[in-house]
Amino acid sequence: MSRVGLVLGGGGITGGSFHFGALFALRMATGWDPAHADVIVGTSSGAVVAAIARSGRLHLDPLIGDVHDDEEFAEQLSSLIFRRTAKVRGVGRWVRHGLSPGLRRP
Repeated sequence: MSRVGLVLGGGGITGGSFHFGALFALRMATGWDPAHADVIVGTSSGAVVAAIARSGRLHLDPLIGDVHDDEEFAEQLSSLIFRRTAKVRGVGRWVRHGLSPGLRRP
């Protein structure tokens, strides 16, 4: 009998977004839900993503709603992030160049 464990590191907002995107892509590509892992552990932002994954809430739809193209997606995601992290330095550049291109619907 095989068992699956996920270990997620830290890395602040960049590490958390990487883990979120990687687990989301894994679920989309394989159909396997990370919530079904036998063990999920994480450090710092990895612990937050681990909790989200374990709770079965690893979904983009509640965050971005009904978006039809990449530009609209980037705008919706930017407004969501800026509303919550307006004082985080460099978050606009991170959204434009890091998160938006990596998180796209198939």
